[in-house]
Amino acid sequence: MARPDYALGARRTLIAVWAGAAVVLVGAVVLRLIGVAPLATHPIDYSPIVLVALGLLVSFVGEHARSILGMGYGTTVTGVLVALGLDPHMVVPAVLLLGILPASIDVGSYGWSDPSVPSPTRRLIGMGVIIAVAGMVGAVFGAWGALSLSGPALSGVIAAVLLAVGVLAAIEGRVSFRPLKGRVAAVVLGLVAGAGRGLMGGAYGPVLGSLDIDTEDSKTTTRAVLALPELLSCAAALAVFGIPASPPLWNLIGGLMVGSLVVKMLSALPVPPPAVEVARAVTAVGTIVLAGLLTLSTAAY
Repeated sequence: MARPDYALGARRTLIAVWAGAAVVLVGAVVLRLIGVAPLATHPIDYSPIVLVALGLLVSFVGEHARSILGMGYGTTVTGVLVALGLDPHMVVPAVLLLGILPASIDVGSYGWSDPSVPSPTRRLIGMGVIIAVAGMVGAVFGAWGALSLSGPALSGVIAAVLLAVGVLAAIEGRVSFRPLKGRVAAVVLGLVAGAGRGLMGGAYGPVLGSLDIDTEDSKTTTRAVLALPELLSCAAALAVFGIPASPPLWNLIGGLMVGSLVVKMLSALPVPPPAVEVARAVTAVGTIVLAGLLTLSTAAY
């Protein structure tokens, strides 16, 4: 077990690296916009090493935001990759495939058969089932909607969702919202969250963050139970899109997987309260800037 001071120092270092990586990615998008970087619409236009490095960097930024704030992975990864010129119809299924990984880890790492680990309450299980069914339905319709849109139109929708998530992250903690409760709210938010997942591979966490599960379960138990609906929504949307078959795209997926696993292994490090605010501010500003850059990128090309 690492000493508390050492662990906190490691977390601060990790956050500094994360913020630096976010700046690098935004800079890469800017360079592409001003014409320094070539336009690329297909992963085959990049070398395998660049694709792996890009996937690792983007996944590291998105997964670290999710590990602290509980949201930000899908929106960040999809937004950056599309803003860098990749076809959104290729990016979204790759992100969906990677979304299954952390959810599977959350579900599989919980001590379901350990008698010393508290079992989920019936209410939590019931809410999980409702969210899972609604999320899968929403994900199927979201994926169908994404496939029915042209590349530029889907990029515009992704930019709008990024802007909404950025504004939500900016006002969180400053504006009080009354959380929604009950089964009806779970159905509605599950449908919306699933639709966001199917449409762009993200926006799942921010939407369900508005739902108050209202149970006596611990955060660990709640996260493990609600990870299954997230996994199923990714799988449902991926069933509509199909498994990515492009060999170059798998280089990108490999980098995304490594970045996600690295952050997962470091997620046990303690998070000092100031770090949460820093992460929220960087996520809010970065997402809003990314939405603007993606809008410009879509208009330019």
